[in-house]
Amino acid sequence: MRRVLMCVVVLVLLAGAAAAQAQVASGKSPAPNTARNTPKATKPAPAAVKPTADEKDKTDKTAEVMAELQQLRQLLMDQNREMEAQRALLAEQQRKMQALEKQVAEQSATTASAGEKAEAARAEDVKLLEGQLEAVADSQKDLGERVNKTTTDLATAQRNADGRFRQLGNFRFSGDLRFRYEPFIQDGQTTRQRQRIRARLTLQGNITDTLFGGVTFATGSLDDPISTNQTITGFFNRKQVGFDRAWIQWTPKEVLRSHATFGVGKFSYPWIRTALTFDNDLNPEGMYTRLNWDFKNPVFKGVSLVAFHLPFFERGGSTSATTGVRADAYDAFIAGAQLQTRWKLGDRFTLGTNIAALNFRNPDFIAQAQSTNAATASLTNNVTGNQPITNCVRTNASSQVVGYCSRFLYVNWVTTLAVNTGHARWPVNVTFDFNNNTRATRIIQTGTAAPTGQVDNPERSAYWAEVQFGRLSERKDIQFGYTFARLERDAVITAFNESDFRAGSNLSQNRFNFNYRWFNNVTLNYTLWVGHVVNAADPFTGTGGGISFVPGGKRAVTGSSCNVSPFNGCKDNSLKRMQFDFIYNF
Repeated sequence: MRRVLMCVVVLVLLAGAAAAQAQVASGKSPAPNTARNTPKATKPAPAAVKPTADEKDKTDKTAEVMAELQQLRQLLMDQNREMEAQRALLAEQQRKMQALEKQVAEQSATTASAGEKAEAARAEDVKLLEGQLEAVADSQKDLGERVNKTTTDLATAQRNADGRFRQLGNFRFSGDLRFRYEPFIQDGQTTRQRQRIRARLTLQGNITDTLFGGVTFATGSLDDPISTNQTITGFFNRKQVGFDRAWIQWTPKEVLRSHATFGVGKFSYPWIRTALTFDNDLNPEGMYTRLNWDFKNPVFKGVSLVAFHLPFFERGGSTSATTGVRADAYDAFIAGAQLQTRWKLGDRFTLGTNIAALNFRNPDFIAQAQSTNAATASLTNNVTGNQPITNCVRTNASSQVVGYCSRFLYVNWVTTLAVNTGHARWPVNVTFDFNNNTRATRIIQTGTAAPTGQVDNPERSAYWAEVQFGRLSERKDIQFGYTFARLERDAVITAFNESDFRAGSNLSQNRFNFNYRWFNNVTLNYTLWVGHVVNAADPFTGTGGGISFVPGGKRAVTGSSCNVSPFNGCKDNSLKRMQFDFIYNF
């Protein structure tokens, strides 16, 4: 548009200039003012004058201006045509916009109609929902009445139960029942088939907020501290049940801020150990103290110190009629302590290191109590334990057992490693136990009134390595594992360690286990023990020894190494002992 306006202005100016030039070319001049200049008498007009050169030049220039003016007119015509095309295009766009506006208006009308229909549908849904809410309210009212009735009935039942068990105070029951089928398979020996049962019942609870105690009743022979099993035999006679535990422990909260616990009675192990040294069914008796500190350190999580005194034979002694002095009143006991540490190694590993020392004072009474011919007659057959005795024992001139050839001071190291695999049902637990009898010796007394010498005893160490996969916490949980144990002859006292070993010591033992939690309170177990006596020709047999474990069929072969003393080269056949267990916990 600006270009068109400029062209129009130029045309106007050029038109004015052209008119002026035309007047000049025709010899005319502007009309004078007649009022002042016209004379009273007119003069004749002068003759025509020929144009000069300047006038001719001006005429040429006028022609050029006219040519340019014609070009500008043509340009204006072209601009007009373009403007007409733009107007047509604008008109077409306006038509399309009107059509779109019409379409939008029609759609708005349709949407409004649909909105009205949706609003009507929502109104119907609201009415239906109101009806449903009324029905739910009625149902909730009925449910509330039922809940109130159930709560009342439950409270009544609880009061009745409290009344029935009021005499038990805060004590609660727990226990288990187990049935076991156990075959023994060994080359050269008739296969033994045995069925056994076990029942345990525990009553325990808080006496006060600082006192805790309880009692446990269990089946088993009363003279066997390492087994609660009862073999199904004996012509249907009733089975024995005895006090397996009876204890009280005190944890002062104000004075020692719960860092200390004191226990007395017959209790479960206050220290960490494996069946390498003491069977799981044995419960020691006496007193113990446990000091414990837990830390918030990301690696070192805590430390505990346990000390215990465990008497196993108390002697009254005899009093002299003349002096009144008591003689031979030496009690037998275990004095021990253990340092326990707990470590956290990242997010996956938990480590426990536990070192203990256990000193057996006057252990010879154990050897006499386990023998069938003791020097102290009243001790004969008092303890069953692992039979026959595989520790080296001393005998007097009457072939009666006097005691062990060795003394016993355990230095025991137990390391545990728990691995979080990232799967709750599949943790991994590794246990390693090393035990060394630091007082191992060999006092020589075989059929003599007194010892005849003493030599070094190299058979003093024992090892236990175990790995378990899985857990047994919930229904359908699975656990399986493997254990290897190696015990030299005088590494431990065999009256108290694992009762399922091939022998108490002088053996190599393998164990495979598979356990399945059938229900929350029912477990199915399978265990295979495979072991053999390492040195069947041990010359220091006393009343026991390796040769007594060799199958009778193998020993009966005349002239064989297992038939003639000193049994050099005789080897024990591995015994396969399988255990199928059904366990119900309550």
